[in-house]
This record gives sequence, C-alpha cells and structure tokens, in this order.
Amino acid sequence: MKLNSIFTWTLASIALVVMAFNATVDAQDLFLQDQLGGIGGVGAGGDQVKFSGSFKLKTDTNQGVLSLTGDIASGWHIFSVTQKRGGPIASAITVAESEQFKVVGKFKSSVDPLVHKVEGFDVPVEEHEGKVTWSVPIELATGVDPKSLSIRMIFNGQACESKPEGGRCMQINDVDVNASFAGFDADLKVSSFVHKPVKLASYQPEGLHVQLQGRVVRADGTDAPFAAGDKAILELTAKALEDFHIYTYSLEEPTDFMPTIVGFTQTNDWTVKGPRLSAQPEKGDSFGTPVLWHHDPITWKFEFTIPETVQSQEYSIEGIIGMQACNKSGCDIPTGIKFSTSVAIGSAAEAPVKWVETSTGFYDKAVEAILAGGVAKPFAESRKKAAKQTDPKMKTASPKSN
Repeated sequence: MKLNSIFTWTLASIALVVMAFNATVDAQDLFLQDQLGGIGGVGAGGDQVKFSGSFKLKTDTNQGVLSLTGDIASGWHIFSVTQKRGGPIASAITVAESEQFKVVGKFKSSVDPLVHKVEGFDVPVEEHEGKVTWSVPIELATGVDPKSLSIRMIFNGQACESKPEGGRCMQINDVDVNASFAGFDADLKVSSFVHKPVKLASYQPEGLHVQLQGRVVRADGTDAPFAAGDKAILELTAKALEDFHIYTYSLEEPTDFMPTIVGFTQTNDWTVKGPRLSAQPEKGDSFGTPVLWHHDPITWKFEFTIPETVQSQEYSIEGIIGMQACNKSGCDIPTGIKFSTSVAIGSAAEAPVKWVETSTGFYDKAVEAILAGGVAKPFAESRKKAAKQTDPKMKTASPKSN
C-alpha cells in the first residue's frame, strides 16, 4: 500500500509538472502572437486579410510571374516574408508542386515593409498594412496551355491589430489561393536570378586610421541582374578607428584639414550622381577650425545610370577616394586609395569593391579626376596651397594592422 501510494503521488507530480510546462509554452506562444498587447483570440483570421492570386506570362514565352495579393483590413497588419527569427511570426507562402510549371525564384513584396523596434523582440519588426502583393518568377512546361492552368498557393501567417499598446492577433492558417491566368504582357519583367549577397572584406590603408568597405548594387534593391536602363548604386563605407574621425565629403575650398573626395577614372561614360550620405556629419572643431566630421561609420552612395544601349558584358567602375583622419593629438597625412568594381549586365546584381593601391600622392590624383569631370575647380585650384599648409609633423603613428 505504501509503495502504491508513493507511485500514485509520483504520477500526480509528473502530471502537474507537464501541465505547468505546457501552460508556459502556451503563454509564450500567445505572448508572441499578441505582440505584447492584451491576449487576443487565435483563429482563422479570415476577416483580417482577403487574398487573391493570378499569373502572367511574357508575350511569346513560357516565362512569367506568379502573384499573391493580400488586402489587409483597416487597423490591422501582417508580417513580412523576410521577418527574422526573434520577432513575430513571419508570413509564409507555399506553392503546390506541379509538373506543369516550376518556381524559379523567391517571393518579393511590391512594397517594402514598415520596419520598427518593438519592446520584447530581439529583432526589428517588419509589417505590411493596406495592400501588398508578393510575386515570384515561374516557368511553364512545354506545351502547357496557361488558360487551363490553375496554380495553388497556401498562405500561413498572423494578423495583428495596429494599436500603440498592442492588440489582438489572429492566426492565418493554411489559406488556399488559386491563381488563374491573367494574360500575356510584352513589358513583363521576368528574372529567374536568385541573388546571393557578396562578402565584403575590410581594407585598412597604410598610414590611415580608417577601415574601408564597398560594393555596387541595384538602385531598386531587387535581386534581378543588372540590365540596360537600370540604375546602379556604388556604396563606399568608411569607419574611423580608435579615437579618430574623418572629414565629410566636400568639394568646397579646403582648409588645413582635407575633406573626403571621390574622383572617378573609369565610368564608361555613364551618368553619375551623388554622393548621398547615409548619415549627416557632426559639427566639430579641429585645432580651432570649425569642421564637419564623422566618428561613426559613414557610407557615400553614387548613382550610375546604365544606358539602354549596353550589351550583356561586364563593365568596370574605377576611381580614387581621398580622405584624412585626425584625433585630438594630430592627423594622418591626406591619403588616396584606388578602387575598382564591376557591373555584370545580365548575370549579377551586386559586386564588391576591390581596393587596389594606397598612396599619400593619390589624394591629388583624386582631385585631378574630379577636375577632369568638369567640377570642383575652386577646390582643385586651392588644393596645392592647402597641401603645403598641412604639417607632416602632425602625422600620428601608423595604424595597427588587423
């Protein structure tokens, strides 16, 4: 009897532990589902989002685009398909397999999600409101009649009320959407390219307390390869090391402290605009001189317009970035760094910048390249005078290698 009593008590204890564990898991799930607001119902979410689907083909081809549109009720939002782990439940779209077609890319949204921080989540929250369409490239099998084809998609996700204090969240489970043929389109842009981001290596020029990175990407942010008529963005990023700062981009008449400049030596005669800055410079004072500088990492973005007449080949973009780094004790000598990158028409959507060579004399070469482009004459004319005024004794020790 005593043994049976102990056994019975043990089973009861285990049951209580299991119930407590399940309750904890359920509470965590509801916590995420409700975005930290009042606990809401968990159901089909059918009234919060209305879905519709269709697909089009490029004229005279078997290549096309499959689309799923979500019409989100006012006062509600859903989450992006790119929502990272550690945040709310991401939207997910599954396309049923078929021998009549194949999916040859990844779903992309027609509008960028609203991205913001929400207390309690480890990553930024990506939300869609109003209406959003996700599209993916497809390819029909030979001989398939698109008019008789129906493509099944399945949506899973979560819809939540858009309230500052949080609100109810509803699960959207296994919603079936059948996409029918919406016609041929001669102007339809189809790409089966799946983009793999390039790895960017950091480069530290000799004698300069700065780390550099760079890349060229499509201006529209999509994964499609560069094509005729597109715009490409060259991004040059600099990070001042230790307690140093660098001076902002400027083509105005220089002072004793040299601004950051970029001169292009190879542009393929493409139109260039910029740069746009990723952050505004801070106002500072260097040895009694008012200056604009950057302590935090800064990216300069130049826009290149690819002509409609380009062929499917690789085009080079080359130039020299000139800069100077200083701290409270002194300054590095103004230095120029040669760089190059490429735009591969029809085969790539991104390429890294290669840092070719470093020299203190290249700063003036960057000025010459800018002058050759027909700009910055006042800057170029006063550069030699400013260079003489820069005291080489102010140069600090060479930066440590990484």
